[in-house]
Amino acid sequence: MAGLCWRGRRRRVLIALLVLAVTTTSTVIHQHMQCIASQTRPQSPEERDLRRADEYAKLGNWDAAGPIYHDLERRFNAIGDTRNAQYVRVSWLRTEEEYTDLQQLSLYVENLLRSPDVQKDLRMKMRCLEVKGSIDLNADGLSARRSFEELIQVARQLNDQDAESRASGELGIIAFLEGNTSEARWRVLDAIAKAFLRGDVGAQIRYLALMGQGLVEHQWAEEALFFLNRAIAIARSNPNCGFPKVAWTGKAAALIQLGRLAEVRALVSEGLDYARKHGYLGYEVDMLAQSAQLAVTEKQVPEAIRQYELAADLAARIKFNRALAEVSAQLAALYQQIGNLRKAEDFVEQTILAHRELGEIYVLPHHLAIRGGIQAAAGKTEEAERTFETAEGIVRTLFLNSPTLNARRAVIAGMSEVWVGHFSLLARMNKPAKAYRVIEEARGRIRGNSFIEFQDGAST
Repeated sequence: MAGLCWRGRRRRVLIALLVLAVTTTSTVIHQHMQCIASQTRPQSPEERDLRRADEYAKLGNWDAAGPIYHDLERRFNAIGDTRNAQYVRVSWLRTEEEYTDLQQLSLYVENLLRSPDVQKDLRMKMRCLEVKGSIDLNADGLSARRSFEELIQVARQLNDQDAESRASGELGIIAFLEGNTSEARWRVLDAIAKAFLRGDVGAQIRYLALMGQGLVEHQWAEEALFFLNRAIAIARSNPNCGFPKVAWTGKAAALIQLGRLAEVRALVSEGLDYARKHGYLGYEVDMLAQSAQLAVTEKQVPEAIRQYELAADLAARIKFNRALAEVSAQLAALYQQIGNLRKAEDFVEQTILAHRELGEIYVLPHHLAIRGGIQAAAGKTEEAERTFETAEGIVRTLFLNSPTLNARRAVIAGMSEVWVGHFSLLARMNKPAKAYRVIEEARGRIRGNSFIEFQDGAST
């Protein structure tokens, strides 16, 4: 998530503001709980349990919320409350994301949203949009945009500022996947600020964790740990929040970059135990990927391949398409490393096809660079050159959506493998003029104070 990253004064100012906001969080939470306690309208046992489940859900604790929703579906049906039975059924789907076919879940909620009864019931509609957006974000990313855009409108009608802010934050994640780093940055930063100002603890944990993951992606592990540790600390200081899955995964990745491997082993072990205890196949995929990356760092390539293939099998089982694409890319690189170019090509083609279908532009240069390297190793130098040129063309598109110098630097930091791979290929092909031009263009983008347009093509 390069566009969410920054340097210098703005980074220090934001961190200072977040630290200040964190110190006031407990006061805001206390006031919020007092407000809840002051509401004395008599409620049925089912209403009380529904409220409790919704509070757990807002905190992101689906381990606690899910079983309550599941039990309430039976109870509401027993008393003839079909509306609330449907509401808790939809809510329960958030836990099913971890082990059920995501495409089937998405279609189920989409059909519910077409119902006139759901369209007239704004609370029901909002819950359906929240669930569908979450499912689609895990399945393929970009298709979730429509749900979150509509969710903003419904939240405004209900004057639910927390829901509106969260939906905007999710649109920031989608903007990142689309390569629009400017929109991604302001939406996620805005979501973090509003979460602290309003005491939305679940949103604090989620968006701090996502910010940390973005920093990790561009090798800023020390900075990432500030956000990831803050998210984990907030979760631990609020027992009702449950396990901070996103922050946990991000911290493992950051610690791998920092070489703190003993800590990574402990994190991965705890994360896998958690996933398997609850039957969360989606989260098991995430933790297996971290386990595989740890094995790569320790130069245990056969073990890394084994872990990634386990992750790929689980991801395919529940159609966790984005994870499957990324795991396949890692397998392509590892099979190339051990000289099995046939398998490497198979996996990288699968990855590129998946990301093109998902529309996730930002990750394509990375995977194209891997394909170019495999083609070069197989002696397909002309094909490899075209692949690297395609990757550079996509980087140009990303620059057009990155209006600030820091954003452009972040893009370059994440895309350095494209430049290095292309330069190495051209050097081997004895094309020094083109190789020199590739390096100079990359350096010029890092150093320059203004955007220098790519010229069409790469010939000199």
